[in-house]
Amino acid sequence: MNNEIIQTSPFTGDPISPKKGFTLIELMLALTVLIFVVLGTSSTIINVARIAANARKTTLASDLCQSKIEEIRSFGYNATFNSYEYNIDAEGNSGGIFNRTVRVNNGPIPNTKSLIVTVSWTDFIKTHKVIIPTIIANITI
Repeated sequence: MNNEIIQTSPFTGDPISPKKGFTLIELMLALTVLIFVVLGTSSTIINVARIAANARKTTLASDLCQSKIEEIRSFGYNATFNSYEYNIDAEGNSGGIFNRTVRVNNGPIPNTKSLIVTVSWTDFIKTHKVIIPTIIANITI
């Protein structure tokens, strides 16, 4: 005769195997692993988003530098001067996060001017800059 006690389900009356299901320790261990995976993935997603935002702002700053250089070239050699614009947006209008400076110096050869256009902005971590130097010449025909 077998003296083994067999547990039965209170709902169905079927025998319950002692090896079915997970123990509390196994569930807690699985939950801990899941938490580490989610936290690791979320920090990666946050870093990727931060890098993408910085790249976008760098592109906008480069566009602001280039548009200022084109504007100066369109006005001509004699219309170049130092300037500073602060809190401009991506189109150069007021109300943005960018600051743009133009420094004009004598060029390396006669009848040239050296332009250095700098666009900067500050995020939560540090100040970023895009600097584009160029030279314009006084060409008379």
